[in-house]
Amino acid sequence: MSALLLCAAITAPSATAASTVSTPHQSTCSLVGSGDDAMLYCDTRGGAEVLDAYQGTQQLAGTMREGLHAFPCWEVGNQHEGGDIWYLGRLDDRPEGSNGGALGWGYVTSTDVLAPAHPFPGLRRCSG
Repeated sequence: MSALLLCAAITAPSATAASTVSTPHQSTCSLVGSGDDAMLYCDTRGGAEVLDAYQGTQQLAGTMREGLHAFPCWEVGNQHEGGDIWYLGRLDDRPEGSNGGALGWGYVTSTDVLAPAHPFPGLRRCSG
């Protein structure tokens, strides 16, 4: 998906959202589509680290700014402060010393995705 299409998709979720849930953090998460085509649109914490892998050895790929982001899937990986669920997402910034992930994509902890449940119901597993 091109960066332009991804940006447009993030800023204007479809009115056909299958599920919209408000979180205690005053965030609204929307699941758009279903099955392999489902995309989660959800707010993230500012400065969230995006890592290049969800398990094994991980390196900093970049960071996400606070705000709405798109997540196509989730994965079970290394343990972190909020459990072991990781979401695949596109990084916003690439600080000096980071590796940029796979074409600007990487994994963010469930703690940084302001959703009411992890994994988010209806969103597919990346490896699944």
